[in-house]
Amino acid sequence: MLFYTPEAKDAFMARSTSFVYRQKVNKAVWNDLQRFDLNPELPKFTFPTLVVTGRYDFNVAPSVAWAIHNAIPGSELAIFEKSGHLPFCEESDAFLKRVEAFLLEMIVRGLPTSIRSANLPDAVTQAPPQECPQGDAIGVAHARRDLIDALVARLQQMHRALHAQTLKIG
Repeated sequence: MLFYTPEAKDAFMARSTSFVYRQKVNKAVWNDLQRFDLNPELPKFTFPTLVVTGRYDFNVAPSVAWAIHNAIPGSELAIFEKSGHLPFCEESDAFLKRVEAFLLEMIVRGLPTSIRSANLPDAVTQAPPQECPQGDAIGVAHARRDLIDALVARLQQMHRALHAQTLKIG
């Protein structure tokens, strides 16, 4: 199912008045997808990966997501318990928190041990959740611009601190 509850479906449909469906395009994409099996490529992924699905997602069922997760070295799996295929809309707060935690962990893993324990600004940890405005991934990407700005500012600060430490050592 695409949605966990009828209310979620109704809310999504109310926001979807601007969506455009073109049968010719849909058929072309569907036919083209039938030619691809990326499963053999998954073990080659060397980048941080968060595999996301909803408990009631029939497009990417949890068992499929589990197989994808197991095939990608070091990946993480997030299953949203009250979602179908669109957890970013059905459980937007939980989705944003999980994605933010994943991204923050990836940033922290890339930092030297000496500055990993630095405190993050309040804007990162206390940013108010926002609704997925149009029910799409672009809406989610814009929903937390304040978080992105805070993370960038913090990374710049950490970079300056690391640079200063490097100059002292050299």
